[in-house]
Amino acid sequence: MTDLEKSRAQRDAQRSAARRRPSGPTTADEAIIRHLGVEFYKESHQAARTPKTPAPIDTDEKPSDEPADQ
Repeated sequence: MTDLEKSRAQRDAQRSAARRRPSGPTTADEAIIRHLGVEFYKESHQAARTPKTPAPIDTDEKPSDEPADQ
């Protein structure tokens, strides 16, 4: 086989391999996109459930045994 024939055979093999490969996203790509979608869904629904007003501040301070700084 000459160099020209070898390169032609290699080019043909690469073309046929490229046709067999899926052109769309791979399974890993789809899994990442699905995971990010689930995380976005969780975050958006968690944000919707949190109250809009902050919780009341507890003003009942317990006396400490340490003297106040002076």
